[in-house]
Amino acid sequence: MTPKEIEIKEFYDTVTFPGLYSASEVIDHGDYLIYERYLKFIEEHDVNTILDVGCGSGYITNVIAHNFPNIKIVALDFSDTIKHGKKISKELGLTNITWKQISFFDF
Repeated sequence: MTPKEIEIKEFYDTVTFPGLYSASEVIDHGDYLIYERYLKFIEEHDVNTILDVGCGSGYITNVIAHNFPNIKIVALDFSDTIKHGKKISKELGLTNITWKQISFFDF
């Protein structure tokens, strides 16, 4: 990695975008408009695969996977926060996500 890429990774390792969350927050994601838009789009367009580039801590990834267990998702992020998303998906028993801690450019 270049010095700039290292700096960016270190930032996201500490910021944990989009934040840390619990399994119960995935199940009851509230009525946040952006998440509802994602879910509605997926439902209306018969989506069956998703590549989530820059998934961060995987909140949106897990919300989608929980609501659409037949969709296959590949979630990519180079920061260590992806480990949180993987942990939560395991708690929820989600098996439709492949987590990859890697830079998109290396993927």
